[in-house]
Amino acid sequence: DKASPEMRFYFPAPDVQFVSDLSKQLVDDRGDRNMNCVINKRASYISGQTIYGDAVLANVGYTRRDTELQTDHVNLCTYYRILLRKLPDGIYKISKDSILVAELPCVYTRTSWKGPSPRDLLCSFCRLQRLSEPHFAANGVSASCNVLVGSEEMGSPKATAGNQCANDGRIAKENPDMFKCSVKIYSKKRELLLEYSTDYSWSKETDAIQNSALKVLIWFNRYFKQLNTPVEKFYLPKSTDGFTIYPNIFLQEFAMCLSVYGKTSGGDSRTCNAVGYFSMDTSYQQLESSAFLTDIDGQDSGVFPSHGSLACISYSVHLFMKDSRTRYLLEVNNEFEFEIGAGAVRNQLESCATQLSVNQSACFVDQLSDRDLSLAAADSCVLEFSVKVLQVTEPLEDRMEKALFNPPLSKQRVEFAVRHINQLHATTLVNITFILVPYLQVLACHY
Repeated sequence: DKASPEMRFYFPAPDVQFVSDLSKQLVDDRGDRNMNCVINKRASYISGQTIYGDAVLANVGYTRRDTELQTDHVNLCTYYRILLRKLPDGIYKISKDSILVAELPCVYTRTSWKGPSPRDLLCSFCRLQRLSEPHFAANGVSASCNVLVGSEEMGSPKATAGNQCANDGRIAKENPDMFKCSVKIYSKKRELLLEYSTDYSWSKETDAIQNSALKVLIWFNRYFKQLNTPVEKFYLPKSTDGFTIYPNIFLQEFAMCLSVYGKTSGGDSRTCNAVGYFSMDTSYQQLESSAFLTDIDGQDSGVFPSHGSLACISYSVHLFMKDSRTRYLLEVNNEFEFEIGAGAVRNQLESCATQLSVNQSACFVDQLSDRDLSLAAADSCVLEFSVKVLQVTEPLEDRMEKALFNPPLSKQRVEFAVRHINQLHATTLVNITFILVPYLQVLACHY
């Protein structure tokens, strides 16, 4: 049995009298080296409080109930997992037990989403960053599109109707029960630092909340991967994708985070590279999205993963040193499920899975992008993936239609028929019948 872990920092207490006499800005920036009161930014970032000087991170267990209880030792992997949990996609990776393969999906579907919901992930991210709880405001558009009914959380006043229905009149008439959701992120002092709103509507309130939460998570994830982007280029007062950023408050809240992950006020963006910086430049993945497979094994069953289907695979990841031909096992997962086309895994692994049928396995080699995650610095190292497709669940027809066609085919057919009727100026039932019969015959022959 293992005891309930309690992670603690141990550090020498500074001379409070001297520290209080210093300028707070000076202490926050560099401390006082003469009094050994230098701010420990990594420890402060993890603990959420100011820690001066060196600190020891320990996992404390108790044997009051049973002397046989054990606790895990703290090592470098523990430290990196703590840092990973504070990233926008970190909790998702850990919940999937897949750090090197899983990625935060770009779309949310209730039937295929596995693990914590986007809303729970965003709330956890805000708590770990010492921000206030995110505010979600879901608005339902009535069938007549005359009233915008607000359903907000955290006791905030309801949104006014305004002219929001005007932009969605066509959608509201076709789908009378549609919902939108806006998200606001506040600092721990309740100062607004980010706001997201969208014109897109969902048929269920839960879907609106979850999709909006996912959009905010993706934005934060993109931000953490572009920490070296100049501030004047990254922060826009009002962006075209529905986000409004308040730079001063934002930078103030994430100042400690920026210093830990590599961006400092002194202009040196890599002063913490040794043990604190995550290299998350994934631009190479967009260029090298196809995997070159080797050692393909197993009979072709004819069942291949397709867009929108759920693929269940087993995989292992080894750190492969080309010079010495040495392999180190980094990660293994005997049953991992993800949706094809949702961006839920790294591109090369999805490319590998789509080239294999059920019960087939193969290997491929990928460049070492997450160098700090795997604690390797040698340029001669690569990642070797071994993948086997265990099962493929075909998507439902409506999900497949939504994934491949926008708008859905059924809606396109109806719009085509209505447009065709209007073009021929059909005014009587007889005229409409003569027009629709050939059209329906073509559809019947085609499908």
